[in-house]
Order: sequence, then C-alpha cells, then structure tokens
Amino acid sequence: MYSLDQSIPVSRADGTPYEIPWVGGLNTPEYNKLDLNQDGIADLVVFDRMANKVSTLIRDGERYRYAPEYETLFPNVSNWLLIRDYNCDGKPDIFTGDVLGIRVFINRTPPRGPLAWEQFRFFAGEGLPKSDVLLTKGFSGLINLQLQFDDLPAISDIDGDGDLDILTVNYTGEGGIEFHQNFSQERYGTCDSLEFERITQRWGNVLTCSCGEFAFGGDGCPPHGGGRIKHSEGKGLLAYDFDNDGDIDLVLSNGNCEDVYLLENTGDAVNPDFTLATLFPQPNPAHFPLYPAPFMEDINGDNLLDLVVSAQVFAKDHLQINLQESSWLYLNTGTNELPVFAFEQRDFLQDDMIDVGDGAVPAFMDTDGDGDLDLVVGQMNTGGELTGSLTYFENIGTRSAPAFKLVTDDYLNFKSHGFYNIKPQFYDANGDGRTDLVFTATSSTNQATGLYVLHNKANSGLDVSGQTPVQISFDMLFSENVNMTDVDADGLPDVIIGKTNGSLQYWRNGGPAGSVNLALEKSDYLGFGSSVERQSLAIHTADLDDDGRADLIIGDQYGNLGIINDFRQTSQEVELISDIVYNAFTDSYTTRNLGGRLWPAAARLFETSPPVIAFGSILGGVGILRNDGGLPPSPDLRILVYPNPAQISEGITIWTDRQVVVQLVSMLGQELTTPVTLEPFLDHKLPLPRVASGLYLLRVTAGGRNYTRRLVIF
Repeated sequence: MYSLDQSIPVSRADGTPYEIPWVGGLNTPEYNKLDLNQDGIADLVVFDRMANKVSTLIRDGERYRYAPEYETLFPNVSNWLLIRDYNCDGKPDIFTGDVLGIRVFINRTPPRGPLAWEQFRFFAGEGLPKSDVLLTKGFSGLINLQLQFDDLPAISDIDGDGDLDILTVNYTGEGGIEFHQNFSQERYGTCDSLEFERITQRWGNVLTCSCGEFAFGGDGCPPHGGGRIKHSEGKGLLAYDFDNDGDIDLVLSNGNCEDVYLLENTGDAVNPDFTLATLFPQPNPAHFPLYPAPFMEDINGDNLLDLVVSAQVFAKDHLQINLQESSWLYLNTGTNELPVFAFEQRDFLQDDMIDVGDGAVPAFMDTDGDGDLDLVVGQMNTGGELTGSLTYFENIGTRSAPAFKLVTDDYLNFKSHGFYNIKPQFYDANGDGRTDLVFTATSSTNQATGLYVLHNKANSGLDVSGQTPVQISFDMLFSENVNMTDVDADGLPDVIIGKTNGSLQYWRNGGPAGSVNLALEKSDYLGFGSSVERQSLAIHTADLDDDGRADLIIGDQYGNLGIINDFRQTSQEVELISDIVYNAFTDSYTTRNLGGRLWPAAARLFETSPPVIAFGSILGGVGILRNDGGLPPSPDLRILVYPNPAQISEGITIWTDRQVVVQLVSMLGQELTTPVTLEPFLDHKLPLPRVASGLYLLRVTAGGRNYTRRLVIF
C-alpha cells in the first residue's frame, strides 16, 4: 500500500527549491480559507474544477506547505466550492455544485478534532422528504436554486442584514441577475437558517448580454444571431462593497470571454442599481483567453483580502489558454474597506510546484548514465500553443536519496518535431539491450495521433541524436493511452492500449526480433471491455512488490489508481485493487481522486525500497506514492491511539490488547523517541516530542511482528 510522499526535493534551474513540488499541478483553481489543523491560523483550500479535486495547504509561517492528508476530510465536492460561515458559529461551511443546484455541508468540527461535515437537508414542505439541494421560493412555491453547470454564484450578505444571500445569473432567461434573499434574520432573528426567496430576476437593473456588453436600466440586450439572448455560457460572480458606501458592488465574468468587469452599485443596499461596467481590477485588469473568475481571500496572512483571478473552464477545449499561468494574484495594498489590488504574479502556487501546464505524463530513466533515475515529463502543449515538449529533471541526488533539478522544458529539442499531446515511456523497442524513448503524440500539422520511437545509441544513458522519430504502424486516437511491454514473455515488445470506449486492448508483436509488428490479440484484455463508466485508461507495468512478477497500474479519468497483481497470470480471476492510498484520519487505505485523468509510472527511486508510483494528471503536475510497508495493519492486534490528530502539549493515550513496544518515527524512518514497553489493557499516557506539525508513524512491535499506526501531530 502507498502514502503520498513529499520528501523528495525538487529545484529550479537556478537551484532555488520548489516549496511544494508534488502537489500535482493546478489548472482552474478556486480559493478558500479554512483552519485545517485547528491551530487558529486559516489555511488554504484549493478546488480545481477541471479535476473536481480539493488540495489542502497549511499556512506555515510565510509560506504554504502541502498537506494532502486533510483532503480526505472533505465531502464530495463538484463544479465549484465556496466556503462560507452561514450560521455565524465561527466555523465556515461548504457550498458546492450539484446537477440539481447547490449542496450545503455544515461544519461540525469538534474542538481540537479533525474536520467533520454534515450535509444540510432542506425543508421541502409538510409531508415531503427533505431535499439534498438548496431550495428557494419561486413564483409557484419551493424550487431548486438551479445553476448552469459552469456558473459560479456569489454567496454573501447582499442586503446587509447579517445572513448569507445568493446571487446567480438567470438560468434560462436573458442574463439578468437573480437575487435569492435569505430570510433567516427576518423570521428568527438569527443567521443560522437557509430559507431563500427569489426576490428579483433583474437585481441591480442590469442584463449581461455578451462579452463586455451590458444592458442597464430598463433596456434589453440587442439581438445576436437568431435574436434571442440566452444564458448559454457560464457566469462567474463576486459580490463585495469595494467603495465602502454601504452597498454591494458586483464583479462579473463570462464563460466565453476574456475579461473581468466591475459594476459599481450607484443605488443602495435595498435598491441596487448599476449603470456602468469597467475592466477589473485597475490599473492592471485580468485578461484570460477564456472565462476568468475572481476570488477574494487573505492570501499572504496580513488580514487583508487579496484577489486571485483564475481560469474556470472545465476542459482544455481552447488550446490557447496557458494553464501554467492561470492563477493571477493581486495583493491588497489598501484596506478591506477600500481595497487596492496590486498585480503580483500570473502563476500563484503554480510557480512553486512541478506544473507543465496541461496533461503531465511522467517517465523515468537514467538518461545521463550516473546510476540514478531522472524524470522526464511529457505535456499536452506549451504556453497555449499547439506544440508540446518534454520537460527534463535531472536526479542530482543518489540512488537512495533522490533529488531533482529542472534542466530544460525542451528536452532533446523536442518542440522541433511539431508534436503536442506527448506521452513518453522508456522501453527497449528493438531488443538491442538499450532503453529507447517510446512515445505517442499528435501532429500539429495534420492532427493525427501516432506511436513513435527514438532509438537509443548509447550503452549507458540516452543518446538519440541525429534522428527523427520513427512511427510504428498502429492506429490510435488523441485521448488513448499506450504502454509498451512484453505481455506474453516472448522477448518481444507488445502493446496494451486504453481505448476511448473504456476497454483495454492487447496487441501482440508477431516479430521478427528487432521489429514491432502489432496485431490485435484481445479486445477486452483482463476483462476490461467497453464501458460508459470509464474511458481512455492509462496503464503502466512494473514489478511493484519485488516478487519477480509484473503488475499492472491503471489510472482513470476520475483521478483514481488501481493495481492488478501479476497481470500475466490470466488463468486466475483478475482483481483490481483500488483502495491503495493511505488515509491518516481513518488509519485505512482508500480510493482517492489524485487529480483528474491520471498517467502512472513506476520507478525505484529509493534503492532499498520497492518502486514508487509517480502519477501525472490533467492538472499538469506530478505526485509521488511511496510504498509504506505493504499490507494494512494486521487485524489480530488491537491498539487504540488517541487523540489523533494530537497536540504536542497534550500527548497521546495508547491502549492495546497485548504487551507491545512502541516508538515514534518520522515518515522517512528517523527515530524520534526511545522504545517504550506497554502492558496490555491499560491506558498509557505518553508525551510527544517537540516536532513540526505533520504526519508521523507509531512503530509497534508485538510477538515478533511489526505494525504501524499513523499519527497526525500539531
């Protein structure tokens, strides 16, 4: 089994370190603040709508530290995420998208305990079951507050009465802004209810017509095309009193447009009125090729609300978007009452992680022949162009302590070949004992996708100089994934391909030796036939557990990884093991979304340990799963460790059903305490050493067997 590993250092070409190299990339981030580790300091929760993935970062002094263990504490979040304290208890709650509207999760985190949520269910009427989605009173009773799937609502106190209201753009109409007023204060004198009524479909007396075009007053939008104005693309909203005049202004962006607009409220809190739209923020307006959306949070910890504008597309349909620079940070140099937003950078957080922009596919080889494995990352495209490349990180560490350094984002001058959608693999394709560069790619000239090889001329390292890629006769589509491996153990390279219809195909190499002549052998290999529940599986083969037999790693479009042990043993029933990622808070192994569509690759980065599983994702980054000892804790030992998470000042209590020896160690095996013998059936109070907040291992020895328990310390 595996744990997400952050221990491998990565540096830029100039030697400065990436602070959070293995986050996995960001494409379309949404930013919220929340105290994750209960230390009284608000941390950062980033939701990427392209992968439906939550990433959690702990505020650690002047920087953020990636802490993926907290991601497991969040409920299922989709489309968008806004964290707002609706009931004024000081614990922010979750508002998120649903196919039927909006779901709400109440923050039920206990004092000093891990995050906990309870789904809010809405009263739908006498005798009717409660609704899982937020309801509002429409023209004819309670209805779902429905949004278009790519909308981003504004959830704020719009009327100034102390409870949270909602602004959305009319779902089916002309582009008017709907005001859904919360009547919690009016009915109960408190802010702890969510009882909405749709007050108007033209709040602020404005219509959003098209890019940069608005209709004010009583005017309608001018006709476009067939004459009917429709809410045909997403709308992003942010509500805030930017000029401190006691009423709410509006920032708005459009799903198929490039700019963000500020609409200043010239009315008042009860009777809003907009008459003008200006580019936002001034003097350096945000400008994306498609759908920028604004978020306001205190990013740098100075208690001032900053602005982050990020791309909010769901898919990379428009290749001109540079997803390496899709998170624009503006720091507030004014006050919260009168904010002044100074442009800081285009790649907030992205510049501190491995992020090649869009679709990262990792591969490992000792390219320089120094005895350790280097990292090569294929990418979809570069800087929004129809040209992809290979990014090369040299391993400047050792075989037991890897450390990577960025050398170039155009390894082997790969841009000159005119490819994008590049997915590399290192494999001996011609049987000469040298590892070649095998890759699939799409031609930027004719848009055809193919399987290619650059043959290695070196006995040590990689030398493919003086060559052009040789195409292997094989038909495939843009989104399909190929892995070259010897399936039938005849010494010839075969191919397994993840098809768009969800199946795995096995193509056998009929030889002769030194050539690749592929013919379809099985269209539903290992039982993976066509299925609407999956598509374009990505596969990689490696001996993960050092048993001398090859295993198969599978990544899917939902960000999940699975393993088939000894995949060549087809006489046995195939079992896909998907609960492989450790959850520190439940002390169990689970399935996790690691970043949308995944591309796995195994590599022995630590000489005396089994291979790690590296994975790239649609978000353009890379993550590392490190083998943490094999099987989950054995059920024949009963041991309780609490509280977990634990504060250093409070220590922990341990109860077991037999005599054990316990010792606290770091995730890298460093011994932090001396071994202590504990007698059974007693509560043993143990102090904790002064260590940094994070995840640790409690090593337990009983009856000659070793066990581990994970412990979060803060």
